[in-house]
Amino acid sequence: MSPHSRLGVEHSTALSYPSFVGTTKPNHRGSAGAASHGLDEDARDRADQPAMSTDAEEGLAYESALRLRVARRAAEDPALEEARRLLAEGDAEAAHALIERKLEEEPWDDEAGLLADECCAAIEQEAIDIIGPLTTIPRVAVSGDELMRLGLDALSGFLLSLIDGQTDVDTLLDLCGPRRLAALRALRDLVVRGVVRPTGAR
Repeated sequence: MSPHSRLGVEHSTALSYPSFVGTTKPNHRGSAGAASHGLDEDARDRADQPAMSTDAEEGLAYESALRLRVARRAAEDPALEEARRLLAEGDAEAAHALIERKLEEEPWDDEAGLLADECCAAIEQEAIDIIGPLTTIPRVAVSGDELMRLGLDALSGFLLSLIDGQTDVDTLLDLCGPRRLAALRALRDLVVRGVVRPTGAR
């Protein structure tokens, strides 16, 4: 109860009509004070409750809304619909290529960006299934003369120059900087072609 409410109650109970009237003035101010007291109690109860952080809730709500928008847009946007279909059928590479072309035209498209992230995660998992865990130590499995005849691209050649039989896959990818996903794909292709052989993990 606030000091003003207590003062109102005390004064209202002290004031009355003169004794010769024979009756007491109705305590309307006392009733108002009681109501004010109840409001003060409610305010204190609300203040005692711990404040809930809405950051996590807002983040989940945004992600859920974004995924819903992706699903809706997939039915309206042929490129998103086709990419979603390809990803569902297990062709993450084709889906990613399609989404990358769309993002070149509309770089701020959140729905396309979210779908691109899903494609990247699927591609990475597929590569790891072939190469092995990121702690795997790859080794070159062919001679230098054979490498010369393979006509490898620059990224594959750079990866081969880093493979020393001691460096694990994760470190190799880190050394490739922002081209991590492209490097993982290149390493996967080298393993598939038999140029590189995974030989265990650290």
